[in-house]
Order: sequence, then C-alpha cells, then structure tokens
Amino acid sequence: MDRSEEETIMSDSDPLLDRNDQSGSLPQLSPPQPATVTVLEIEDEETDGSYAACCRICLEAESEIGDELISPCMCKGTQQFVHRSCLDHWRSVKEGFAFSHCTTCKAQFHLRVETLEDNSWRKIKFRLFVARDVILGFLAVQITIAIISAIAYFLDRDGSFRNSFSDGWDRILSKHPIPFYYCI
Repeated sequence: MDRSEEETIMSDSDPLLDRNDQSGSLPQLSPPQPATVTVLEIEDEETDGSYAACCRICLEAESEIGDELISPCMCKGTQQFVHRSCLDHWRSVKEGFAFSHCTTCKAQFHLRVETLEDNSWRKIKFRLFVARDVILGFLAVQITIAIISAIAYFLDRDGSFRNSFSDGWDRILSKHPIPFYYCI
C-alpha cells in the first residue's frame, strides 16, 4: 500500500483527520436533507396536542365518584386539573403558603367548603368518644395502682412496714391495709 491509498483510507474513515494539505481549504459540507415525516407521525402529533385532563399530582385521568377533577387556581393547560383528595393531601403535607395558595401560579385556591347538615349528632358523638377515652385512661391508672398495691401487700404479709408508722394520719391508714397500700 502506498501513501496515497493510505491517505484515502484515512480520509474515508474520519473526515476530521484528513491529511490532504495541498488543497488548504475547509472540507465542503453538504446541506442537511429535509426530514421525511409520515402521515402516521402527523396523526400522532395531533393526538398528543389534544390532551386528556389528568391530575397534576397523581397524573391519573380517572377519578372516583365524589373525587372529580377540579381547577382550584389560575393554572392552565396540563397543570390546571387536580383531584380534590390529591389537593387536600398536598395541602396537608406542604407548609405555610402552599396551604392556601398554588405553588405554581401563586393564586389563592378557590375551594368550596362542604358543611354537614346534622352537626349536633357529630358533636355528641365526639364528646362521647372523648368521655370514653378519659374514663378508660382513669381506669387504666387505677388498675395499675391497685396491682402495685396488691404486690406491696403480698410482700408485707406480716404488716411490719404498715405498723412502722407512728404519726396520726398514717397510723389510721395503717389499720386498714387496702387504703394504706393504695395511698402509698
């Protein structure tokens, strides 16, 4: 192989490493060929242009009954719609400004507050739940004290600890073991 064949092979493989010094000019670049677009690709682009409304948080288009897509702010396009439950969760997780304003368009949310008609029954039910919890807490503390008192009573079967008190009030309690160990 001689030198001219070697230069041709090299210029074929990599046009940037062309060693042809005699021309002294830059290599000629061919103009880009126009891209051919098929009818199928045009139809796909048209389909993509007409988007279906979907939630901007969960990205789902389907919605359950009572959880339809709403538009609570000034956002437009794909950012416009959101499920009510997704927005409620977003507002509870984000802090400060995001509770009442959109983080994208900074507009205040326009939400409808749903009030329940039979509010008195809910108040009564809530109060009963609170009373139940307080009573159960009180009983749990009393049972714990009674168990500790029973353990102390069985450890002091002969009454030496109970009878060791000499002042008036403790002496009265020491005559009756149940209140004595309960008050300890």
